[in-house]
Amino acid sequence: MSSFTTAYGTFGNVKNALASILPSLDNPLKDDIEQAYLLLSEGKTISQAFYSVNQKYPFQVVQLFHDQLQALEDSGSPDTTELREVVEQMEEKAIYRNELARDFRRKFKDWKLFVIMIYTSPFIFIIVSFENYELLVTNPVVNIVLFLVTLYIAYVYYQLTKIETYDPTEPS
Repeated sequence: MSSFTTAYGTFGNVKNALASILPSLDNPLKDDIEQAYLLLSEGKTISQAFYSVNQKYPFQVVQLFHDQLQALEDSGSPDTTELREVVEQMEEKAIYRNELARDFRRKFKDWKLFVIMIYTSPFIFIIVSFENYELLVTNPVVNIVLFLVTLYIAYVYYQLTKIETYDPTEPS
C-alpha cells in the first residue's frame, strides 16, 4: 500500500499507479490486484474493482484504504495525505502483530516445556524403582490428577492460540 500511495502521488491516477507496482507484487496478491486492474480498465469504479479484494482480505484497514482511494479519485485531488495515514495504520498493525507473534512463540515454548515435564515425570519412577512406577500408574487418584492436568494443558493451549490470533484493531 505504501508503494501504491507513492505511485498514486506520482501518476495521479489509479490505473497507472497499479500498473507501476504490479511487477513488484507476489502471488496471490498480484493476481487479485491484476483482476482489479482489469476491472478498472473496463470502466468499473474503484469500489467495484476492489470488491473481491475486500472480500478476500476482510481487514478494516484494507477496506478503509479502498474507500479513501475512491474518495480521492472522486475528488480529483492529488493529495495523498489520507492514504498515507491509512498506510501508517497498516504498518503499526503489522508491528503489533509481529510483537504478538513473538510473545506467543515464547509462551508456547514455556507451554511445551511444561507439557514435557508433566508427561515424563512418571517415567522417572521407572529409573528409580519399577514397583513405584506400577503403584503410580495403577493409582486412581494419580490418573484423575493426570486427566485434570491434561484438561488444563488443553485449556492453556486454547488460550495461547486465541492470543496468537487476537487483533484488537478489528471489530469482534
